[in-house]
Amino acid sequence: MKKTELLYDHYKDTFLIIKDTIIQRNRFFVMVFLVMTLQFLFASSPESISYLVVGIILKRYEIDISNQISIIQSLLWLILLYLTMRYYQSTIYIEKQYTYIHSIEANISNMKHIKFDRESGNYLLNYPKMNDFIDVLYKWIFPIIYCLVISYKIKNELFSSEVTLLLLFDVLLFFVCFILTILYMIFLHKKM
Repeated sequence: MKKTELLYDHYKDTFLIIKDTIIQRNRFFVMVFLVMTLQFLFASSPESISYLVVGIILKRYEIDISNQISIIQSLLWLILLYLTMRYYQSTIYIEKQYTYIHSIEANISNMKHIKFDRESGNYLLNYPKMNDFIDVLYKWIFPIIYCLVISYKIKNELFSSEVTLLLLFDVLLFFVCFILTILYMIFLHKKM
């Protein structure tokens, strides 16, 4: 097999992996958004959301969790942390793979003396302003809103309950989510 054919096969395989990872990333984004919304609702109206959650679980599973709301909120923090990590990991992986795929296109172009740049030069040519705006939403607005929501949530937890191990656990999870988001933004914007 020629070196060019080998590179092209590798290029196709890498692109398929990127497409699969994009699907995963999009799912994680939706799940992060949903859990973040729950966190915001718990912070904004804890009594009514607690009543709703207790009612749903009581009706569906016949289990009374009315005294376990702080545990549920801690579980939400854990779920948010996990989903946040997976979302950030998949996004960073995609970003790194696109850099890699651009180098493969450059190698193929140089070897064959042809223009081979579907994902690099051609994709960025006449890039629509709408896509630039969407990029700003994902890379700036969403992480800022995320940090504001989790900060609002932890502030409400700190001021509305006594200090317990669960509250300290929530604070720890908050800091991990916040630091992950800052590191994520640093990675995304270090190229600029």
